[in-house]
Amino acid sequence: MVFKLISWFKGTIQGKMVGAFSIIGLVILILVMITQISVRSIQSLQQQIVKTRMPTSNASLALMNGINHSLAALRGWVILGDAKFKEERRKAWENEIDLPIAQLNEASVHWTDPDNITRLGLIWDEVERFRGYQQEIEEIAFSEENYPAVKIMKQEIKPLVNTFYTNITALIDLEGELKASRERKYILGIMANVRGTFGISAANLQTYLLSGDENYLNAFHEFWEKNQQNFNILNENTDLLTSAQSEHFYQLRESRNQLAGLYPDAIQMRQSKEWNHAEYWLRTKAAPAAAGILQKLDLMVKEQNALLTEDASTMNRNITSLIHTEWTLLLAGLLLCIVVGMLITNHLIKPINKMNLDLNILAEGQHPDVVIERTDEIGKMAQSLNRVTEGLKQTASFASEIGKGNFGVEFIPLSDQDILGKALVQMRDNLKRVDNEEQMRKWVTEGLAMFGNLQRQYQGELVELTQHIISELVKYIKANQGAIFLVEGERLELAACYAWGKQKHMKKSIEKGEGLIGQTWKEQSATYLTEIPEHFVNISSGLGEANPRSIYISPMIVNEEVFGVIEIASFEKYHKFELEFIDKVAENIGAVIYSEKTTEKTKMLLEDSQQQAEEMRAQEEEMRQNTEELIATQEEMNRQKNELEREIYSLKQIIIEHNIEIPENKEG
Repeated sequence: MVFKLISWFKGTIQGKMVGAFSIIGLVILILVMITQISVRSIQSLQQQIVKTRMPTSNASLALMNGINHSLAALRGWVILGDAKFKEERRKAWENEIDLPIAQLNEASVHWTDPDNITRLGLIWDEVERFRGYQQEIEEIAFSEENYPAVKIMKQEIKPLVNTFYTNITALIDLEGELKASRERKYILGIMANVRGTFGISAANLQTYLLSGDENYLNAFHEFWEKNQQNFNILNENTDLLTSAQSEHFYQLRESRNQLAGLYPDAIQMRQSKEWNHAEYWLRTKAAPAAAGILQKLDLMVKEQNALLTEDASTMNRNITSLIHTEWTLLLAGLLLCIVVGMLITNHLIKPINKMNLDLNILAEGQHPDVVIERTDEIGKMAQSLNRVTEGLKQTASFASEIGKGNFGVEFIPLSDQDILGKALVQMRDNLKRVDNEEQMRKWVTEGLAMFGNLQRQYQGELVELTQHIISELVKYIKANQGAIFLVEGERLELAACYAWGKQKHMKKSIEKGEGLIGQTWKEQSATYLTEIPEHFVNISSGLGEANPRSIYISPMIVNEEVFGVIEIASFEKYHKFELEFIDKVAENIGAVIYSEKTTEKTKMLLEDSQQQAEEMRAQEEEMRQNTEELIATQEEMNRQKNELEREIYSLKQIIIEHNIEIPENKEG
């Protein structure tokens, strides 16, 4: 532009002065622009420190504190069982973990270190795993599942103990009905010893399993050995038992043999490190997970502090560089004024320098328009430069369209040797493929989230859930119609049907192996048809009102068990990712049904367990009363025996004193 201006003034002094001052003005303009760029760079660094570095460091420290706080609260709950620790842990997660993580996610958008971004993803995964460990520990603590040895005691040992008590008591009761003799009294005493030593050993074992005190374990072994000795004596005298007693003895012996096998297992489990799952998992799962998270967070804090220091140093360097640049440009402007004078007087140097300036601009990424109306070599060079510039403009325009997401734009490389053009075409194709994959992933993710919300919204309301699931599924995948069948005994019953934008209320029952749906249920694998004869739907699939072009039937499988079937019909064929999406929805519905059935089964088991516990308490009270009666009977027998011995002794004294002869019993 300056050269045109000077040419317009036809080389006069005025023209030269105007040209010279124009160049000086250009230098000043460049100086101002560079100053603005440098100031903006400094401001950008300052904003990065305030909005990225410091919030990241503060959130990391808060998260470290929250991890330690939640772990301490969980430890308090496991050790003391105070509910306040559960609430304290919940608040720690809400205010000291989830909130800092959200702040870190927000700040990570502006992070410059890719390692920190990767580390944050790892921290997020470990925090979720840490959350799962803590929830698992909190739920199992103080439950029956937390103490496996006690569980064996309640579920397996105690019923056998009751059986033993019932039969030994029956033996003693039957013995009391028999005529007394020396042998019978001996057997009765052995039976009483068997019952007494057994009861004491069982009580000591139960106390040991609950407390872990070795004194009770030693007492158990002592009385169990005594019980074994008395039991062996009783076993050796089974010929003295009546048939009714023998039947009870055999049952007693069987229950005792089973107990002899269960006792070591319960004791070994109580002595193992995992006798208390909550404390063991706290040491081996939660605490190591917390240590791993804290280690990564500590490294992130250190790196953020280092980046903070680096940003401050960079800001100081930019200020120093700005000062140097301004002085440099000032000197360059003075020198440029001298050069301008020389260029004006040199006809050849002027166009060459102009072309050189255009090449420099081109090297900086700009696209200058070179206008030199000459026919010599300089003019040809200018034409070649214009062709290069035009080619770069087209390439830049193509790259810009790709950057805007317009992957359908066409571009023809300048030649077979156009490396940049070919690379851009390849990049466009790759980005187009990645964009398509991202759209599919987004579609699947949003769909699963929507159906997840429906499952939570209609939790416990299976009928409402199936109706909303099938209607939303048909609309989401743009199908023609759909239905959900649920397993009811040995048949599939139609639970919900949706077609042509409306819920259909109809009944249909299908046996296993019947039609496409029954075959899918039987084989536990999806069925996909794309060639469907006329009226085929009405005959085999259970869907009516239209003849679709594709049918997809997906079973609801959980733990290799089919809980139902989803059938979808459409006028269009589906892609693989859409079929996989339908399978995932079917799996989620199956999981809901499985969960409801499991919950109902657990409730029934709990009620049975409570009823059995009441019965056991009643039996224990009855046994206690029987024991007290037996002790009273034995004491009465001892008293009568002592009185009889005293009477015999008195009679002997009378006979001796009066010299009374006792006639022999001839009949004997």
